[in-house]
Amino acid sequence: MAARPLSARAVLIVASAAQAAVSFVSFGLPAIGPELRHEYGLSLPALGAVLTANFLGAGIALIPAGVAIEVHPSEVTLSMKPVGPARSPQ
Repeated sequence: MAARPLSARAVLIVASAAQAAVSFVSFGLPAIGPELRHEYGLSLPALGAVLTANFLGAGIALIPAGVAIEVHPSEVTLSMKPVGPARSPQ
């Protein structure tokens, strides 16, 4: 059974939800930094390293993703979807 293509509205909703989830983590971790520091006994430099790991990991992941998209634009873009099936409209 072939999967039917998602509508543009469904793709926009899925992309918005994925971006919201990433934003919650990116902006939420610094907000709970004092609690993380107290709970795990972290020094300020250690807490900074923990909070930086999120941005560093995302930045490093963008390099191979960008290279892959340059080499195979449509195939890779569609295979790197965040959630659910997505197909190009035909």
